[in-house]
Amino acid sequence: MTLRLAAAPLLVAILACGGGTGGPADTSSTSGEQDVRGVYAVEWSDQLTIRLDIGGAVQEVTAGPDEVVTFNAPDGSPLEIDLAAYCADPGVVCPSEAWPANVAIDEDSPEVTSDLHTLRAWDADAPGSVVSGAVDHRSDQLLFGLDGASGGSSNCAALAISLAGGTFAYPGIDTADSAESAGVTNGAGGPDGIVDGGVAIGWAGVCAWSGLAVAATLSIETPYEATRVGDLP
Repeated sequence: MTLRLAAAPLLVAILACGGGTGGPADTSSTSGEQDVRGVYAVEWSDQLTIRLDIGGAVQEVTAGPDEVVTFNAPDGSPLEIDLAAYCADPGVVCPSEAWPANVAIDEDSPEVTSDLHTLRAWDADAPGSVVSGAVDHRSDQLLFGLDGASGGSSNCAALAISLAGGTFAYPGIDTADSAESAGVTNGAGGPDGIVDGGVAIGWAGVCAWSGLAVAATLSIETPYEATRVGDLP
């Protein structure tokens, strides 16, 4: 999932407005709960997408978490970033740190049939800060805003473009189709995982290159999938 491009506009609007249980009533749905609550074990991809946006000119590379990648400054000089060293900086929170290995997802009023429900997520192994999000049951897409929980300080504070998203997957249903379009209600067992997941964190460019004289945004996106491993604690 490329969160920069694929974040559902309606879910983004919910996050911007601070959420709210439910959404437009789905009068065509059959009875049954749209229940996505549970604990999901995350498995990260080893291929990261790194983007540098300088005045709307976007450079993008794909690399492993231990690689050194190079971009071009406006004057043509190289801008290198050692991904392992960058993410090891205590002032930087990268995607695999911002989204827990075992994420607990709660849902407001799952017993109320609706196209949209607001969600909350936290670290199931070390409950603490909670992030807000939403699920669109028509596409099974979920989206969370991470800027309030992705840490950092000074120039390395995460920007509001920081997101976690994905698609709830249901047993026996092609992930290209939603559970509803396949004629299955979300209450008939619920999802067994999350596919096409991605966590993207953005920073001001000076976080990586302190001498950068132009306004820039650096982002790292890490894909993931997750398996539902249990109920909420």
